Amino acid sequence: MVNDKFQLKSANELIVELYVQPGAKVSQVIGCHGERLKIKISSPPVDGKANQEVIDFFAKLFDIARRDVELISGEKSRNKRVLLRGDAQVFMDTLQKLIA
Repeated sequence: MVNDKFQLKSANELIVELYVQPGAKVSQVIGCHGERLKIKISSPPVDGKANQEVIDFFAKLFDIARRDVELISGEKSRNKRVLLRGDAQVFMDTLQKLIA
């Protein structure tokens, strides 16, 4: 199911709408926050550390290169948009399972 949280750009690109909570004990997917996927990130929102951890988090979650994860908006906001490059259907299926 495609919803507002995930925007299929192509078979190889998925945009994910995020709500990021920095400064958590553990980095993890929490669930939904309105029409966004909520994740907690352990890095503080200082000097771009939380943004970098968002990229690292998704790269590790999907076992893809960091260059295949791009923060496309929300650099200074908790509301962010991330572009994932790879098998978009696998990304959507995995994220749906994590928030189910």
